[in-house]
Amino acid sequence: MAKVLSIALATILSLWAPAALSESPAPQTDRADTWTGDWERTLRLVRQAFPNVPQMSTQQLAAMRADDTGPDIVLLDARSEAEFDVSHLAGAVLASNTRMALDVLESSDPARTVVVYCSVGYRSSGLAEKLRARGHRERLQP
Repeated sequence: MAKVLSIALATILSLWAPAALSESPAPQTDRADTWTGDWERTLRLVRQAFPNVPQMSTQQLAAMRADDTGPDIVLLDARSEAEFDVSHLAGAVLASNTRMALDVLESSDPARTVVVYCSVGYRSSGLAEKLRARGHRERLQP
């Protein structure tokens, strides 16, 4: 059985911190690239909220996906359907709730490593935590 790591902060980094993680609201602007919020603080807050969910950087995920000798990956996108429709990682499966994720895991090879991602890491950490609680601890990858 593949080693399970809980993944939360995998990829598709958003420049916007969710309101629940921010002391001040995100600036009202049409340009996401103008946000100058504290990204490291946002990551710390995600890790504090989900201390049992290992995290993975976008660089680590890219390296894992590029490694032909690495694990076979089930890539779960924990964002909304609308976000998924706009863009998603190649090969990702929409799993915006626990039932959707469990359906994917039940129909996939149990030897495959599971990576869960979202925009910032909060939703994917929450989903990874729920999957771990339902016995998928050994498949999740941070």
